[in-house]
Amino acid sequence: MGIKIKKTTGVFITDGKIFVSQLDLRDPSARPKEASVEIPAGLVEKGLILKPRETAHILKKLFKDNGIRPGRVSAAVADHGKVVRAVKVDVTDSNNLKKVLKEEAGRYMAFGENASASGYEISKGEIFMVAMREKAVKALLETFDRAGLNLTKIDMPFLAAIRAVDKRVGGNIDMTSKKPIMAVICGEKGADIFMIKEGKPLYSRKLDPENAAELVNEIGITSAYWKEQFPGASIDSTVIMGDTARAKGIDLELADRGISSEQARPFGVTATENNLSKSVASGLASGSMKIYEYGFDVNLMPESRIRRMKAEKMLMASLLSILLVLSVYFMAGLLISSTVASYRDKMDNLENELTEQINVLSEVEKMNTERLEAMDRWNSKNKFLSETDRRNWPEILTDIGRFIPENVWLTQISSEEKDTFVVKGKAYDQDEVYKYVDLLSLCEELDGQELSVIEEKKETESFEFSITCFLRGKGSR
Repeated sequence: MGIKIKKTTGVFITDGKIFVSQLDLRDPSARPKEASVEIPAGLVEKGLILKPRETAHILKKLFKDNGIRPGRVSAAVADHGKVVRAVKVDVTDSNNLKKVLKEEAGRYMAFGENASASGYEISKGEIFMVAMREKAVKALLETFDRAGLNLTKIDMPFLAAIRAVDKRVGGNIDMTSKKPIMAVICGEKGADIFMIKEGKPLYSRKLDPENAAELVNEIGITSAYWKEQFPGASIDSTVIMGDTARAKGIDLELADRGISSEQARPFGVTATENNLSKSVASGLASGSMKIYEYGFDVNLMPESRIRRMKAEKMLMASLLSILLVLSVYFMAGLLISSTVASYRDKMDNLENELTEQINVLSEVEKMNTERLEAMDRWNSKNKFLSETDRRNWPEILTDIGRFIPENVWLTQISSEEKDTFVVKGKAYDQDEVYKYVDLLSLCEELDGQELSVIEEKKETESFEFSITCFLRGKGSR
């Protein structure tokens, strides 16, 4: 049985403010729970989070101060990506899909080799693509990782804004219409025109009009182009979103030209620039385009083991370097040796050094053996988990691993009852153990946890602990 998600959260980050919106999926038409906070200048600029650590601290505090338990989060940063085009590609070949999208993004955007792309299928074999800067995506992932938030989707603001006015989530526009709808989103930094059919953008234009009259001219050009490219595909309606200087009087200008329009009302509220940003956050919470390129897995292995595996690789590289140096040294010694005595001395030294390297190789082999044994234990635990309870154990273990503090590592996860399991580990600092217990409260699948054992080991200057975790919906404490 899969996990039943009751609430979804959207986070929209602009250069000067962060907006958070949480929807209750049990009543999608209800007004979302909203929160926002201003952020200092210099943290975010033009779609790039320049300081992930400081931004993560503000984001974490915003959730805490407003009593919002994040759960699964979709996020977007203003101006972190641009619409490119619709691309014909075989979506069944994931490797080719990534390659084609990246090439298209680099070719048509100024991002070049630093471009990544994502999109969703609008028809068979056709992807509506959005380009993003890899640097911006990595900064976003780092920010949410530092904040301890489960970022599941990276979205685009314009897609979220379109979803926010859908009647199905409390807006006033029927986005399920099979006839094309022209959506005009007016922001402070320009305007976007989208042709939407059955809730999906099929075509887009980025504009920078100075006033409503100029914007109406562009709307007419877009309409004419659409009718030329798709004869008979008449536009059902024109929807205006935003209430900036560019949008004022646009309805009257359109009416003078015989074009009817309707002002979008996200979640029943007249859209102002501020409410438009809130609506983007709500649209993020309501869903997201399918991401092909982005995603990351939380490594459940203890940090000490990860460091040891890295040390193995470094040791092997060092060993090869030493052997190479020794080989060069040996050959040079043969060339410059003038007497048998000096030759024997060099051979003796080389033999001693090779003996030391053999010992090093033995240690490496021992470490590899330990790693294989650890993998066998991990596979046994996976087999046990799959046979005990049909819960979403990958997500539970992901949360358990994600919240491990820096100086804490786990030694065992075991379960003898379906309702509970025990997490055992070690730490150099007792406070880190209590911190880890508190962080486990963020796991949505847990009904609670308690520190059952904590014991100081003076000989290793560490603490051994045992935490009992209670699964939600299966028994009680």
